[in-house]
Amino acid sequence: MKPAPDSPRVPSPRIWHHAGQWELRDVSDSAACYAPHVHDTFSLGQIVAGASQCLIDGLVRPIAAGAAVLVRAGDVHACNPDPGRPWSYRMLHVDPAWLARLALNEPASALQPDAPGIHDGFQQLVAALERQDSGLAIDEILYRLLRPLAPAVPSRPRDQPHQVGRACDYLHEHACDAVDLATLADLAGLSPWQLIRAIRRQTGLTPHALQLNLRIQRARVWLRQGMAPADAAQQAGFADQSHFTRQFKRQTALTPGGYRQALRTA
Repeated sequence: MKPAPDSPRVPSPRIWHHAGQWELRDVSDSAACYAPHVHDTFSLGQIVAGASQCLIDGLVRPIAAGAAVLVRAGDVHACNPDPGRPWSYRMLHVDPAWLARLALNEPASALQPDAPGIHDGFQQLVAALERQDSGLAIDEILYRLLRPLAPAVPSRPRDQPHQVGRACDYLHEHACDAVDLATLADLAGLSPWQLIRAIRRQTGLTPHALQLNLRIQRARVWLRQGMAPADAAQQAGFADQSHFTRQFKRQTALTPGGYRQALRTA
């Protein structure tokens, strides 16, 4: 059955998700409307373009591009575009249990009329998802996005070298696998924020940057052994060869193919 001529156009959103942790919805130029509803997740949304009438805490308030909405799990809310004016927005749903694993408490429902930091965080997150960055890279971006909004759980004791060593050892052993920030933090007995700072102090790199460095080191070995670049990319844990090529060139100033061609046996 064909839609009525005056039915609003509803472009297909882009939705990324990680099971049991989070879901991100990226919607452009949409006239879709929502009835009042609740989620079992903490939700963080931001209007990218257009304007909206937002129901939160029992009140309907007008908000414009740049505004952000924080919604606690179970709180009734609804945000809809002004009549005849499509809007673009991003909405991140985060499982409260995963927030707890990141040593973050769930924020209260609130409106932020202007939130440039949230905008920057969303931009970084979408860009990383489009590049198909590693799970650890996504975790770091999400943590930096959420940490200023979420009250921190009381800090664990300051890191000790042997604690950080456990996380680094695990990362070395599983460099080419999917590794998440919460697992590394649990291994070290630290909060994710403490872990990021501790690994940077010890190695000069964030956990994600260290993982990328280790993956490129392994790939160089495999290329020297005669492995094809596409196979090295896959074995090193890269989602696609273009991402592998970009990271390889950043660290070696050569593409993987150029590196193989330049090899000489001494």
